[in-house]
Amino acid sequence: MEENELIKACIKNDQQAYNLLFKKYGPIMLLVCMRYMSDEDEAKDVLQNGFIKVFKSIKSFKFNGSFEGWIKKIMINEALGALRQKKKFNLDSADVYEKTDLAAEESDEDINQYQFTQDELLQTLKALPENFKVVFNLYCFEKYSHKEIAKALSIKTETSRSRLTRARKILKEKLTELATQKEKLNENG
Repeated sequence: MEENELIKACIKNDQQAYNLLFKKYGPIMLLVCMRYMSDEDEAKDVLQNGFIKVFKSIKSFKFNGSFEGWIKKIMINEALGALRQKKKFNLDSADVYEKTDLAAEESDEDINQYQFTQDELLQTLKALPENFKVVFNLYCFEKYSHKEIAKALSIKTETSRSRLTRARKILKEKLTELATQKEKLNENG
């Protein structure tokens, strides 16, 4: 079934179309949810609640633009709502601003020589503190600007920049650590 036909069938409350839609987009959206949530169970809860919203509001889809992008935006908003509800990170907290120049950061060549699996990268990302992880995801994966992130999270743009810088620093440290471990395993194995 073509995507537009599938959407129209969902609008008509066709249960089989709902199942097909979930099968088509569920795995992709689960990965999106997992980038934001601490564990797979939380991500699955967000996914389920997100798809409930997708099915309830599918009539509002205008058939212009990407349907997958439309679903993804719902999932991101659902994940942010779940994080707010859990109060895992304080949206009103004032971060200690680090005056850093992103262009002046040290080279990542030492990390780039290693290949990491998707699971290793996801686990490393999940290990970030929630407030850093959310900003990193919104900026790097969703291509939000710092102004958009600030608005979505009710923080200052400077806080968004600071959290992104700190997230990158932590990720680099963790990936360097992982690369060192992999190197030792290769030497011993």
